Amino acid sequence: MNTKLTLRLNENVIDQIKIFTSQNNISISRLTEKLFENIILLERSAIKNLTPIAKKYKGILADTKENYDDIKYKILKNKYE
Repeated sequence: MNTKLTLRLNENVIDQIKIFTSQNNISISRLTEKLFENIILLERSAIKNLTPIAKKYKGILADTKENYDDIKYKILKNKYE
């Protein structure tokens, strides 16, 4: 069953999508559907390839905006204070 979905995208991106779909003889709806299918399949594949221990702890850590150097700095600063 097909259901309608409304997306808001940058106008330049939409123009590029229209050019791409026209050159490849595919509808924007079909392209979008295939892209999401591929994303979902990749995510499932990545989860299947995890070891049992990694699966157990997947998602336990919060996402962070800090990079490795920031985290390392904080740890070393706390260690040597």
